[in-house]
Amino acid sequence: MDESFIKRIEQTVKQNRDLPSFSDNQVATLNYSDVATKIEKIHIIFEKIPKKSIKRFQYQLSQN
Repeated sequence: MDESFIKRIEQTVKQNRDLPSFSDNQVATLNYSDVATKIEKIHIIFEKIPKKSIKRFQYQLSQN
């Protein structure tokens, strides 16, 4: 993934930490800090997936 894209996301989260980033008609609102936390958790999950499994999944996708 392009480093500048990742840096831009990081800067945006830091600058807007307490502002809403996603909202569902004022029923559920996620701040940028909430979204960053979710991204971090997903990142940790993906780090734990064996590379062999990822390659197999990519191969299966390419066959469709």
